[in-house]
Amino acid sequence: MDFEIKPIQLGCAAEEINYKTYNLYIGNSGLIWLIADVENAADYIYCSSPGKSLGFNGRTLEFCLDNGDSIKLQGPWLSTAHALHQNTGIYVSDKHKTFGVISERFSGQTMFNVLYQDKEPMIGELNRIKDICQIMANQLKRKLYYYQQSTIKTKVGRCECSS
Repeated sequence: MDFEIKPIQLGCAAEEINYKTYNLYIGNSGLIWLIADVENAADYIYCSSPGKSLGFNGRTLEFCLDNGDSIKLQGPWLSTAHALHQNTGIYVSDKHKTFGVISERFSGQTMFNVLYQDKEPMIGELNRIKDICQIMANQLKRKLYYYQQSTIKTKVGRCECSS
């Protein structure tokens, strides 16, 4: 079986903010952190340094908080679970929504001879598909390819047998 990679249409992060509620945290460095209250929270992490942030071209965005209040931040940045964890100790790296395919060959936009394909997007670590690919490459003792799609990035890569 083959899998054809189709272009995905990304939404505007500034517009998506309006459809979620957020948990507010203050980091060790004084950064303001907002984490969406959704199953794939790691895909919706924003941070802001009051008076210093220029994300979204310095636009002021309003976030609805989980307690019913709201907060306006000028220029927040879409951030990562890793940066959040470093600054706050909060771990959400296992809450990315990803979809993946692993195959024996890849050319152009096609994954040939698919060995693994998610039935639907799954919640887990951002590199979940790459990790599965590496395990399979080692077990099969050959090079394999993977395609990974998430809310924050799409990637095609190769895993070599490491044994």
